Amino acid sequence: ARYFGRGDQMDAYLIAFLIPSFASDVLAGAITQSLLPVFVEVRESDSRTNAERLYASVLWGSLGFLAGIGAVVALSASWVLGWIASGFGAGKIELTRQLLYVMLPVVPLMALSVTWRTLLNAEERFAVAASAPVLTPLVTIAFVVVLGPAWGIYSMAAGTMAGAASELVLLAVAVRAAGLEPFPRWRGPDANSRRVFSQYIPMASSNLIMGGSSVVDQMMAATLGSGSVSALNYGTRLVGVILSVGPVALGTAILPRLSRLAAGEKWNEFRRMARGYAALSIAATLPVTAALVYFSGPLVRLLFERGAFTEADTRAVALVQAFSLLQIPFSVLLALQVRVVSSLRRNWLLLNLAVVSLAANVVFDLALMRWYGVAGIALSTTAVHAIGVVYLAFLIFRNVPRQRG
Repeated sequence: ARYFGRGDQMDAYLIAFLIPSFASDVLAGAITQSLLPVFVEVRESDSRTNAERLYASVLWGSLGFLAGIGAVVALSASWVLGWIASGFGAGKIELTRQLLYVMLPVVPLMALSVTWRTLLNAEERFAVAASAPVLTPLVTIAFVVVLGPAWGIYSMAAGTMAGAASELVLLAVAVRAAGLEPFPRWRGPDANSRRVFSQYIPMASSNLIMGGSSVVDQMMAATLGSGSVSALNYGTRLVGVILSVGPVALGTAILPRLSRLAAGEKWNEFRRMARGYAALSIAATLPVTAALVYFSGPLVRLLFERGAFTEADTRAVALVQAFSLLQIPFSVLLALQVRVVSSLRRNWLLLNLAVVSLAANVVFDLALMRWYGVAGIALSTTAVHAIGVVYLAFLIFRNVPRQRG
């Protein structure tokens, strides 16, 4: 914010980063929910040797797949950006394309990063897996401070790439410390790896559709004039940090435990744990959300208003942030519900949720943008998450088996 404010350079970076981050979150992110429950089951009920063979198959399979995705994006970058950033001028599109090429290697690297974090979580070594992602923003900040005056917005892209590489180094060391090989020898697919990929396809498909909401939001913002993409991203940054700390940590901790209960068919205990965490999350998030919404303006001023980020930018971003913060209770519940579904190995249910969410997002975006501009896009996300919580609760209720006694 201090170096680039709310202008064309930041808009270009955010749209360029959208593509590798979307591919990573959607395709690499599905690895965790697909691999972890099966890995835990094989390790507990079969053997550690077969669990490690499963890990090797998933690691190399996901790396090859995401490397191919990165190559396709590189070849079609001009067409993709012309579609996503239709409101950008020719010069802004070209800047976006160059920034995209700098950051595209993040896509295959995320296959390694996510698989290693999943493995560490399965071993209940949560600390390194949870802390590794902080390296990317720290390295990016260092690049901007040192190289920003000379490189401009390219320092952000280079820092993003260097940060992703730093995460890999830390995770590889942690995996080796856990007694596993960061790059194990692939012995070919087996029945267990096929089970993972059978869960991965619906999970990735649902993430693709659900994650499409983010792409739709950015596309809508790109049509609203210079600085709108930046305003949307600044306004959703605080809630993004909160949700990465809260629901992600909760989901990471609870997924192995729910997976063990589901593998043992202890359904009464499974239900009690899921309900207990849901009640706890609601009690914890409602007062926090109310306070953050009330102080949205001062928070934006404190966090961003300096250098190139002006008072006018604060006014534009504060309403976006207030509407975005309303999603916190729903997002926490939704993250918990997704882990419940993954532990049941019913990831195909998430495909239904994704279709409903994407359709609702388009409708709400178009409607609320007319009244609130770019802030309406943030409010649309809150409405979509609320609908998702209700719908997924219904699906879970129908799919958790009943247990007598």
